[in-house]
Amino acid sequence: MEIFYLFSALTTFGILTALRSIWGLNADRYAAYGCVCSAWVIVIVNVFLLKSFALGKGNETVTLYFWMLIAANCVAGIDDMFMFTVASDDVSSYDLGASFTGIVVGLFHWCALIILKKRKMDVNYWLIFYQLFAILTLSLCTAAIWTWYTFQGGLLDKITKKEASQGTGKGGVDSEKDQTFLQAYWATFAMTAMSSMGYGFIYVIYPLISPFEMVEFEHQHPIQTACLVIHAVSGILVCILDKYCELGKKWAGSRAYYHFIWLLAIPFLGIGFMFIRVMHYPKSLIAKGVRMKPVLVGFLTVIYYFSGRFFIGAACAAIDGNAKKGDSEASDVKKSDCENSAATGSPGGTQADSNASAAQDAKKSDHASTISSMNLALNLLVLNIIKYISEAYIEHFREVREEYEYGEPWPTEGMGEREAFFYWLKQGAVLGFKNFRKLAVQNIKAKLSPYIAQ
Repeated sequence: MEIFYLFSALTTFGILTALRSIWGLNADRYAAYGCVCSAWVIVIVNVFLLKSFALGKGNETVTLYFWMLIAANCVAGIDDMFMFTVASDDVSSYDLGASFTGIVVGLFHWCALIILKKRKMDVNYWLIFYQLFAILTLSLCTAAIWTWYTFQGGLLDKITKKEASQGTGKGGVDSEKDQTFLQAYWATFAMTAMSSMGYGFIYVIYPLISPFEMVEFEHQHPIQTACLVIHAVSGILVCILDKYCELGKKWAGSRAYYHFIWLLAIPFLGIGFMFIRVMHYPKSLIAKGVRMKPVLVGFLTVIYYFSGRFFIGAACAAIDGNAKKGDSEASDVKKSDCENSAATGSPGGTQADSNASAAQDAKKSDHASTISSMNLALNLLVLNIIKYISEAYIEHFREVREEYEYGEPWPTEGMGEREAFFYWLKQGAVLGFKNFRKLAVQNIKAKLSPYIAQ
C-alpha cells in the first residue's frame, strides 16, 4: 500500500512545482486549501472503510474495503505533501504526533483486548471495528481543526503576509530576490543529506536484521516496544529543541553547534554495518559476542534507532530556518550597526535605517516550503527504493542460508569482501525490482479477481 502513498505524494509535489515554476503562482495558498480538502476526503474515505467492514456480508464488500485502503494511502500522501509545504516552519510538531502513533495504537489494542475479552466479544471483529471508528473520529476532529485554522486561525493571513514580503520592492519597483533557489538549497544541503541518510538506512537494519536476525522470537517484541518508546522520545526531544533552543533556525553563528548532530552518524552507521556483518559471519568473534544476547542487541538496536530517528526529525525541522537568508546575517548586521554607532558617537538609527531600507528594496525569497516538500519527495523515493532492495536482499540471503544448510555451495565463496558486497547489492536490486513490478502489475488484479467474479 505504501507505493500508492509514494506516487500520490510525488504527483502532488509535481503539481505544486508546476504552480510555482510554470505559472508563477504562490503554491502555499493552494496547499492550504488542499490541506482542508484532503482532510475532509480522508474523513469520507474512513466512513466508507468503516461501512464496508461493519456492514459487509461475506465477501461482497471486500472489493470496496480494498480500494478504500488504496484511497486512504493516496490521500495521506497528498495531505502530507500539502502539510510540508504550508507548515514547513513547524515540521517538529508533525514529527511529534507521528512519533507517538505506535505507542497510541499499542495502548489502544491493549485496552481494547482487555475489555473485549472480559465481555466475551468477538475480538477479531470488534477490535478492527473500534479502531476504524477511532480513526474516523480523529480524522473528523483533524479536518475541523484544519478548516478553522486555515480560515479563522490565521493561516491564510500568514500566507498573505508572506506573499506581501515577496512582492514588489519599495516604490513599486520590482527588484531582485535576496537569494536564488540554488543558494537556499545549498544552505540546507547538510539537513537534506542527513534526513535522506536516516530514511535510507534506518529500515535496512530495523527490524528485519535487528532484532529479527539477532535474537530469538520471544525477545523480538520487547525490543520493538522499546524502539516505539524511543521513537516518541526522539520526537519530544526534537520538538523541545525546535521550540525552545532554536533548532529550527539557521545553523550558523551561535547555533553552528547543531552541526555536531552529524556525530550520531558514527553509532548509526557503525551499529548498522556491524549487524550486517554479524548476520553474514555468525561464527566471527564479534558475532559470538553480540548475537543471541538480548540485552546487548536491544541496547544497540535502541541506540541505532534513536540515532536514525533523531537524524530525520532534527534535519526536517531545520530545513525551513536554514533555507531562509537573514537569521544570523541580520543579527550580525544589527550588532555591527550598534558597535559602529558607539564608536563614532553618532546615532545608530541612520545606518540601521539605511540597511532596513536596502532590505525592503529587495524581495524576500522564501524557498523553504519548496525545499521542505522536495525533501519529503526525495526521502520517500530513497526510502522506497532502498526498502525494496533491502527486503529482497534479506529474503534472498535467508533462502541461500537455508539451501547452504542442506549442502548447497555458498554463492560468495572465494570472493573478496568488496566483490561479495556488490553481489548481494546486485541480487537485492534485481529481486527488488521484480517484487516492485509484481506489486504494481499483478497485485490488485490478483487480490480482486476472486471477488469480481462473484
